[in-house]
Amino acid sequence: MQNMKETPELWEQIFNQLYQYKDQGIFAGLAGSVAILRGLYNGGGWKKTLLDGVLCALFAWFVKDLLTLFGLNHELAYLASVFIGYIGVDSVGKILKGKAGLKND
Repeated sequence: MQNMKETPELWEQIFNQLYQYKDQGIFAGLAGSVAILRGLYNGGGWKKTLLDGVLCALFAWFVKDLLTLFGLNHELAYLASVFIGYIGVDSVGKILKGKAGLKND
């Protein structure tokens, strides 16, 4: 730990890396928290609620790229991440399968 005091540029590099992924972290945090709140409101079990929140956060991490892929405005990423958390992972999977032209089973 004493070496960290002597190398302040290490902290600068760490904070620069974290700042680079700030938007994706916000998108993931929004979707995950909305999914967990929805699960608690609907009365699901805590394991399912937590898993749904984590999976929604993973989807929302890439929401800006998904919007660009489908030709939509990438500035809607905040709204899309809240929407992902609200509808849940099952519905997001069905929507993505429909857009990709796969059958919904």
